[in-house]
Amino acid sequence: MLTDLYSFVVSDDMSGLDADRAAAIATIRSMIGTQMYPLTLREGTVPPALTYQLIDNGADHTLDGANDGLFHPRVQIDSFALRYVDLITLSDAVRIALDGFIGFIGPGLTDVNVLIWDNEMDTYEPDRKEFRKTLDFRVIHN
Repeated sequence: MLTDLYSFVVSDDMSGLDADRAAAIATIRSMIGTQMYPLTLREGTVPPALTYQLIDNGADHTLDGANDGLFHPRVQIDSFALRYVDLITLSDAVRIALDGFIGFIGPGLTDVNVLIWDNEMDTYEPDRKEFRKTLDFRVIHN
């Protein structure tokens, strides 16, 4: 599912997306290129860039212990930028691109019932002199 989310954000194919979501993905791509990495920025990465990670897997269980086939993992996407204004532009584009999305994403064709923006937090990385915004999303899928 994380690989599919990555592919959705950095893909050139925006067919079937509404104009706002397509424009947001175009903004992300113009700012980061393909600088979107799992867990942490690669050594030498010059922002703007994104990282992504799974926070929890969100599997539902019934009283008999079985999973009912619906998952709602929480995914964190961090935006990094050298200037705060760029951070806001990038993180707003990520939120617009993902929040409320319904459909299939990525080469694995994860069937997303809905992607829901859940939380955000601003921080500053003094060692790297970078601004950072953390966005949390619930990815409800089968």
